[in-house]
Amino acid sequence: MRLTCVVLLLFFLTACNHSNLNLEEELVQIKEENMKLVNQLDQISNEIDLLKEENSTILQNLEQLKKVNNQLEADNKKLQDENEDLKDQILNIEKEGDSSQDSSQISEEDLILNKANEIILLLEAEDMSQLSSFIHPNSGLRFSPYLYVNVNSDLVFTSNQILGFMTDNNVYTWGNYDGSGDPIQLTPADYYNAFVYSADFANPEQVSYNQILGTGNMIQNQFTVYPNANIVEFYFSGFDPQFVGMDWQSLRLVFEEYNGEWYIVGIIKGTWTS
Repeated sequence: MRLTCVVLLLFFLTACNHSNLNLEEELVQIKEENMKLVNQLDQISNEIDLLKEENSTILQNLEQLKKVNNQLEADNKKLQDENEDLKDQILNIEKEGDSSQDSSQISEEDLILNKANEIILLLEAEDMSQLSSFIHPNSGLRFSPYLYVNVNSDLVFTSNQILGFMTDNNVYTWGNYDGSGDPIQLTPADYYNAFVYSADFANPEQVSYNQILGTGNMIQNQFTVYPNANIVEFYFSGFDPQFVGMDWQSLRLVFEEYNGEWYIVGIIKGTWTS
């Protein structure tokens, strides 16, 4: 009986030792696997840190790219605006070129006739302010009441004096009446009505360029007094048939060139004289 107990005890102890050995092996194995897992976790953690760094770098690069893209868009907008400005400048230059080409193709005669028509309309409207810009800067504007230009008695007004022409209440001597020889003493406005715009010259019967239409007994010396001038005449052959043309009237505008521009230097009234 005692032997049996001893045997059983030995068997139990042997089994326990064997079990302990197995547990120790399993613990060692678990430790090894745990170490592997820890190493894997460390590796994963390192990889995550690397990914975070790469992600941060990517984000920084994206921000930089956004800034570059915004700058490129701004530069592109600026270039587009400059391109539009250049297009406008080219169009303006082309227009100016066409305009200068057209102007160069206009003959001197047409140029002066156009200017004469402008002035006649200003005279019709009594627009002395605009008329003053057409007056010769040096010579001024001479008013001749008859076809003979008298440089001694015909009055000359500057462009500044023309501005107040129609409101000037002073009485001037403009020359002498044909026939009686009495002095022509009138205010500028009265002279204007009698010896400038005395007919509807804005709608004349005829217009001539450097050609005399109205004639009478008086000597006509306009081309002698103004040797370098061009003269435009606005002419009516008569108004009342019973006078058989002796009541003709004309207004002659005398132009001289100054610094490449044509200015009016004289207004000559034409009528039948005895």
